[in-house]
Formats: sequence, structure tokens, C-alpha cells
Amino acid sequence: MRKKVFVTGATGYVGGRLVRHLSDKGHEVIGTTRKDRTPPRGWPSHAQLVRFDSLSSETEGGELLEGVDVVVHLAAANELRSSQDPEAAMLETCGGTRRLLEAAISRSVSRFLFMSTVHVYGSPLKGHYDETTPTRAAHPYSVTHKAAEDYVLAARDAGKIDAVCIRLSNAIGAPAWMDVDRWTLVGNDLARQAVSTGKMLLRTPGQWRDFVPMQDVCRGIELLLGKKYPADGLLNLGGDFPARIVEIAEMMKEAARTSLGRDVTIVSQGTTEGDTAPQYTLSTSRMQQIGYAPSGRAGLEAELRKMFALLAEGGD
Repeated sequence: MRKKVFVTGATGYVGGRLVRHLSDKGHEVIGTTRKDRTPPRGWPSHAQLVRFDSLSSETEGGELLEGVDVVVHLAAANELRSSQDPEAAMLETCGGTRRLLEAAISRSVSRFLFMSTVHVYGSPLKGHYDETTPTRAAHPYSVTHKAAEDYVLAARDAGKIDAVCIRLSNAIGAPAWMDVDRWTLVGNDLARQAVSTGKMLLRTPGQWRDFVPMQDVCRGIELLLGKKYPADGLLNLGGDFPARIVEIAEMMKEAARTSLGRDVTIVSQGTTEGDTAPQYTLSTSRMQQIGYAPSGRAGLEAELRKMFALLAEGGD
């Protein structure tokens, strides 16, 4: 069923891909940016891009939510800005979420999806995690997201809005356009190194991550536009593909050979030895119960090819 969806952070890493995906699926999308700007190259012609800052005032921009079915809230301070200025990050991530949530409630928006992070479970991640695992946020990025979660869940528990917090693992894949400030993420950084230098420098080659292809993230969010949420309002969104950094680099090496016709050298600064089993696993059984199907290795390989195609086109 076609929905009117309000996506914050729409020009960002996840936001750009999500806007494209939802538009392609026939949904009416309003994407937001905190700055005045023209739509980036590749922005869907039938999606809107509007300026919206949930911190500017309690009421400014609320009229944009008229008739909206679902808010997907992605805008937040990333891990770098959160570490550099924790107070500003708390205002942006937690305060911004609270204000947008209240605006959505006042405009009778039916559903509110908040994109949180798996790192609310703690650091370093070790063991098995499902939605009933106690949280132990340890970094300003995860602390601010956990605080924002509490506002969302309080509104849900009070019956004010149907809301869910999505705890995302390590998304990997091509951004929708080049000017996205997430090239520091491990997959993006390695791909850019491969294109610009012909090498991939691995600082923590033996480290384990749960990688989820960006297309899986978009499909998972689309499912949540209409599916029933769990009673506690919590969902893990991962790839069911735990792998060491060095294994992802090997996949990227093959993707570069296939997409660009060139060989890439892998340089490991640390040890490539890792545990024989993943350091942590993330349960996505709740998501799978509502129809989510991780695409596994094939989906990850497809995303890596898209990443190299984008970088080659961008001339980076």
C-alpha cells in the first residue's frame, strides 16, 4: 500500500538510498535536509526535498507533517561529531528526536521509525544479542541514541503513537551520491582507498563486524511502514553475515577486479588472526518473522560492485 513517508537525513548515507528505494516502490516521499540546498545529482524526480530542522523551534516545519503516514527518523550526529562534541550531539540526536516525535504526535502521524544503533548494547560487542539483551551504551554516539530511544519508547508505551526503534548493525554499500560525509565507514573507506591508491590499508584486519547490505536496510525499513511492531518497540536490523575486516577486504578485492578490471593490494597493519567464531552475533529473528530476508554474501557482493561503480564514475 502506498504511503506518504517523511524521511529525515534524506541526503545522508542511509537516507539517500532509502529515498531512492521508497520512491522506486511507489511511495510518496518527503526528504529533509537541515541546509538550503538543491537536490543532489541522482535525487528521484518525484520525491520532495525540503529544509527542516527539528531544533529550530518547537513548531517550525510542523506543517510538513500534515497527511504524513510514517516518519522515518535518520538524522543524528554521527560517531565522529558525537565524540568531538558530546553535548551538541545530545542536543542534535536526542533533543531533535524528541521534538520531531512531539510534532508527529501533534499532527496525528500514524507511525514513527527511529534508526538507532546496535552499539547501544555496549562496547566492545561480544556474545549474542537479541532485543531482550540489556543495553550498556559506552560511547557518546550510542549514549545519545539510547536516550533518544527512551523518548520514542515512552511515547509508544503511553499510546501516543505507534513507534519502533531499529538497532542497525554495520550497513555497507554504495551511497546514493558522492557528497555523503560517511566515507570514514570501514567499507566505504576501503573502497575509496582501492580506487585512489590501488591498495587497502587494514588497521584492524581481524576485527569482526555484522555487515548488512544497504539494500537489505532499505527493504527492512520498507517492511516496517505497514507491518505490526513488537510489543516492546525494539527490532534489530542486521545482515546475519558476521565477518572479519580482512574477509570483507578480500571480497572487495574481487569486486574491484570484476568492476574496474584492476588488481588491488591488501596491506594489513595488524594481525589477520581472529577467533574461529564471530566475536558477536546479532539476532534478526524478529525482523525475519515479519518477512525480512537477509541477502547474505550475494547481496554484499552486489553492494560492493555498486560502490566501485560509483567511485569510478565520480572520479575519486
